[in-house]
Amino acid sequence: MTVQDDDRGFLYGDALFETVAVRSGRIRWLERHVARARTSGGALGYPEDTLDRMERVLRELVLQGDGLWRVTASRPGEGAPFGGGPGVVRSRRRPLPGPSAPVLTTLGGWYWPGDPLAAHKTTSWMRWSEARRRAALLGFDDALLTSEAGEVGEASAANVFVSLRGELV
Repeated sequence: MTVQDDDRGFLYGDALFETVAVRSGRIRWLERHVARARTSGGALGYPEDTLDRMERVLRELVLQGDGLWRVTASRPGEGAPFGGGPGVVRSRRRPLPGPSAPVLTTLGGWYWPGDPLAAHKTTSWMRWSEARRRAALLGFDDALLTSEAGEVGEASAANVFVSLRGELV
């Protein structure tokens, strides 16, 4: 894959992404992934044709083979702050991971409950990349990110689910 030096995702982290697992020609929760990408794109002002291309690439992954796929859509630079290239949608595949139980630590103050971009999967990932790097330096696989008040938000590259009295939250 080649990335142009004027790509806004490369320059500013101004791109959306979805990561999906293709197993046996099927994507679990595909409609949810498409809806989240469209909702984020609409909220952040991405052009409709970019979101259409992203959706098309997501839907066609079932024809590309099993794997862990990441689809990224960079915002076109025309009319955007600081400019940039035409905007692209690209996909990248890695092997499906095997089951594992990660060894976790916590990082206080790394989860920001009021962050207005928290609901969107963007490539502005410095906070999460740094959290995972710090966890690795301490000998852990990942970190649970907590707020200053101790609220658990997420891991650096995963969501957190807890079973409370038989209910998944």
